Amino acid sequence: MRNIVVIFTFIGALISQNLCAQFATRNLYKEQAAASFVPLKYTDADGVIVTGYGFPDPTADNSIVFSEHKPEGKTKNWKSVKVRYVELYRKKNLIDALREVMGKRYVDSLVPKEKQEKAAASTEIDTIRLYFLRKMKGGIGNGLNELVYDYGNIRVFRAVNWQGYYMPHNLIFIQTGDASVYDSDTYFLNYNNEKAFKRSAERIFRECPELLEQVETGNYYSKLPQNYKKLAQDYLELCKD
Repeated sequence: MRNIVVIFTFIGALISQNLCAQFATRNLYKEQAAASFVPLKYTDADGVIVTGYGFPDPTADNSIVFSEHKPEGKTKNWKSVKVRYVELYRKKNLIDALREVMGKRYVDSLVPKEKQEKAAASTEIDTIRLYFLRKMKGGIGNGLNELVYDYGNIRVFRAVNWQGYYMPHNLIFIQTGDASVYDSDTYFLNYNNEKAFKRSAERIFRECPELLEQVETGNYYSKLPQNYKKLAQDYLELCKD
């Protein structure tokens, strides 16, 4: 009996570890560096629009870390705020964007250091739009999710990997129809492997055999922005009511 308990405890620990590695690092220190706080505008749970500074809260699936004013040095003067939507404004850095999608180690091995330094010196501002997808169907979200493509009848989201607070995963989130983001059902495309991808696509697009034919031939795989962008565009063309 004791051996059985030990075995199940070990299995439980493995499952917990795998989930943490797959979806998020759930750590947030009370003292935060000022550099983490970027300008933002959010809509709270009651629909009120607020401006200030902050970043996504990795310990909650619908919250941000917020400060009314830009902190100096390190600060404990912040609060966690539940949001429906948030826009974050940070310096545009293509290298950082690639790291979030493809992984830091991989990008750093490909891009020369001088090009990384040039990108870091950019003064352009990038707007990142994050939504709380409250009606998730069968999947685990990674906190707030970034809207990457919006074609009206189909929207594509990916998990945000904000400054290393979240571990990247292989899910892309899909909404179809004309309801608002907040009120729409959300489904996931599983890019962990091609079999899982095809199975998840069948669940989402079961009423559009023309699109599923493209999926079966190997289109839209692997997890690259151009692939899920093409999927969304083909949905508009092939999946008309």
